[in-house]
Amino acid sequence: MYFYTSYHDTLLFKEETLPVLLENEAENNLLIASILKYESTHLEDHVMGTVKSEKGEIQAIIGKVTPYSLCIYAKEDTKCQEVLSFLAKIMVERQIAFQGIVGNEHLIDVFSTFYSIYQNVRPRVRMYLNVYKLTELIPLVKAKGRLRPITYEDLYFLPYWLRDFQKDCHFPTSTLMQNFRAIEHIIKHQFAYIWEDDHPVSIAAKGRQFMNGCAVCQVYTPPYYRGKQYASSCVAALSEKLLAEGNTFTVLYADRNNISSNKVYQKMGYKLIGHVKDIVFTKY
Repeated sequence: MYFYTSYHDTLLFKEETLPVLLENEAENNLLIASILKYESTHLEDHVMGTVKSEKGEIQAIIGKVTPYSLCIYAKEDTKCQEVLSFLAKIMVERQIAFQGIVGNEHLIDVFSTFYSIYQNVRPRVRMYLNVYKLTELIPLVKAKGRLRPITYEDLYFLPYWLRDFQKDCHFPTSTLMQNFRAIEHIIKHQFAYIWEDDHPVSIAAKGRQFMNGCAVCQVYTPPYYRGKQYASSCVAALSEKLLAEGNTFTVLYADRNNISSNKVYQKMGYKLIGHVKDIVFTKY
């Protein structure tokens, strides 16, 4: 028998779930980042839940920070299917709302099978992703140029870059004004960096912060500048900087279909640690 608990106390949810997730911090980084973010965000429409056994042991965890996808974790053992079937049924019965769901590919497949039956919907894959972890950078021959933080002077083109990045990743596209505001926030907190070769040619950002590491994300190079090692130089330089700042590791997600990017990340020392699937559900 299993029991589902919905949380309204962020501290209690953190205390109960974080020790479980930190056993594999890099692999569980999405959920960990969400849990850490609860402390600084408004909880309306957020999701915090666990499935426990009769002995009180955590079998599954779900979390969502609006407006992002629901993150899911479950123990991959012989009871995994039972647990995820129970979780899917509970989510349908309690009408727990979410736009999309992301997590370990095997877990997503199992969960979506049950959820699709109970809710009479079908899953649609948005992205297949490889998850990489870096603890020590392997030096690469860098492209001409240098890494620098983005500045307010970059606002004349970055909203357009962000829009094109969203399209490339099949994300919902924001308006240019929304992108302008988002980039203002990024500049204020110095999250993103540009590779500049006389002029800006590529960008990468510091993403989710975990307990012992952080993510590299929003890697984008305009089509005209691709194939010139700008993106790899930008990612390598930013990864090196983040490790030097005291992070014991960095992680990044790569589109599984982008063979060249996956090869480059591995050459600079990123190790493949998992496969992730990002899906949404649609009605028949």
